[in-house]
Amino acid sequence: YNFTSYTGTQTAWVDFVAGIYAVPVEHLAITNCKFENNSLGVFINSLNQEASQSRWMLLRNNYFKGNGLTGEAHVHNAYTEGVGIIYEYNYFDSPVTGTAGDNIKERSAGNIFRYNFIRNGTNLISLRDPQSNGAHEDSQLDTSGKKLSHLSFIYGNIFMVDLGHFYGMQDIVVAHGDGSFGDGAQYRRGDVYFYRNRVICNMDYTAYNAESIPIFCPINTVSPTTFHAYNNLFYKAFNI
Repeated sequence: YNFTSYTGTQTAWVDFVAGIYAVPVEHLAITNCKFENNSLGVFINSLNQEASQSRWMLLRNNYFKGNGLTGEAHVHNAYTEGVGIIYEYNYFDSPVTGTAGDNIKERSAGNIFRYNFIRNGTNLISLRDPQSNGAHEDSQLDTSGKKLSHLSFIYGNIFMVDLGHFYGMQDIVVAHGDGSFGDGAQYRRGDVYFYRNRVICNMDYTAYNAESIPIFCPINTVSPTTFHAYNNLFYKAFNI
């Protein structure tokens, strides 16, 4: 797509643009918005230690659909990194058809996902390591003295997989860590609390020559992650 600049020149958008692009922010609430047909629906990032650290962010009651780029893995419905973020009451429909991107890619230290509907994506929630300001974000503590980068809470959500992505790559409900990718620091470890969620698979994976849907995919190796999963409902429509 193109846009007209202030000089009147027709200019093509670059790939990495967003409906809301916020670097850095504090106490940002994004509510009651619709994000559709962008490279990124929302992008929030942090840089340069505390000087450009984003913190205390809320995404509530928004609608996301068709964001991303076909065949690309670096843009998503939402991509965020800061200290302290809550996603609640949002409807995350499928990213753009044929994308290798995630529905939600999240690098924050301290995150809560609650009461959202999330449908499709290479990863429905991709909890990767804090990166752009990783060491500073990894030093942030909660009131009990535990590192926020070691805590993720995912509860009361509906996850649905009914569409094959990117030439049959299997969808993953929650991916965790960067492993040997990124800067290799592997800040994301500790505990993931996954409870009172519904995970629904309405897709016949044999049609895409792929395996059945994985719930968790941790790849960090420096220290183990513990997944606390209880009181969830897992349903699949196909007997595969």
